[in-house]
Amino acid sequence: DLESRQLIAVFSILARLQWRDPGLVSTLCLSVRKSLGSYNDRSIHALLQALTKLKHKEEELLQALVPHILKHTKHMAPAAVSTVLATYTRFEVHSDELLAGCVKCILDALPRVPTMSL
Repeated sequence: DLESRQLIAVFSILARLQWRDPGLVSTLCLSVRKSLGSYNDRSIHALLQALTKLKHKEEELLQALVPHILKHTKHMAPAAVSTVLATYTRFEVHSDELLAGCVKCILDALPRVPTMSL
């Protein structure tokens, strides 16, 4: 079994290489699902970026990630929240709970955003 950071590194490398092997990526996704509790907000962000670059929809993994993403939304950077929303939209995986959590995260971050950024 690969550790969580090793799995994320493999996903990132495959994405950079545009290595689209559905069988391999599905197997890696299964490994991720088995160890979801060990992923932080950065690793979830990297995983979603890689899945998007690989154009690999793994609905079971995306649904399983929802509670873990919600647990980390208060620590996520705005770019990470944007990646979450973009990935779930791209793959047409719907979660009202995830959408509400991301919107709350964005609204909570607004007071910290410089006016010129808006």
